[in-house]
Amino acid sequence: MENCHMPKYRDEGFSMDLDNLKGIYRANTLARVNVSDRIATPHAQGEFEEFREKFGDPAQGALLYH
Repeated sequence: MENCHMPKYRDEGFSMDLDNLKGIYRANTLARVNVSDRIATPHAQGEFEEFREKFGDPAQGALLYH
C-alpha cells in the first residue's frame, strides 16, 4: 500500500492480553481507512476527509463495518 501512510501513534503493536489490550483488531475495508492518513487521488482524499469529519478517527460505529 505505497499510497497510504501509517501514522506513528498507530504503530504501537498488537496485544490481546486482556489486562493490556492494544492495537486494531478488525481487518476489512474500514480497518484500512482507519490506519491511513491520506489517499492518493484528490477526489478520494476529499471523500476521506469528509468521512473522518462525520465518523471520527478511528471510525468505530458498528454499521460502518457493513
